[in-house]
Amino acid sequence: MEFAEIDREQWRQIYEDLCVYRMPFGKYKGLLLVALPDEYLMWFKDKGFPTGRLGELMTFVYEVKMAGAAEVFDPIRRAEHTQAELKKKKR
Repeated sequence: MEFAEIDREQWRQIYEDLCVYRMPFGKYKGLLLVALPDEYLMWFKDKGFPTGRLGELMTFVYEVKMAGAAEVFDPIRRAEHTQAELKKKKR
């Protein structure tokens, strides 16, 4: 899937998935995919992204970030930050 070839419906589904998908293993386990450091994504680019939906989403995040369009993920990161703050206040 090429970043430039994604239609509106595919973009909507990817964005919804990126709101909930978290890194399931490794150093950044539990982190939203959109929050993964560029260097980590570059390492996967060199070594090979995981198979399945996880790999598709990581590849997408990598391509968007390398295209200089990472700000499209800002609403996801802000929502995550807001949810974390609300959880802290409830404790």
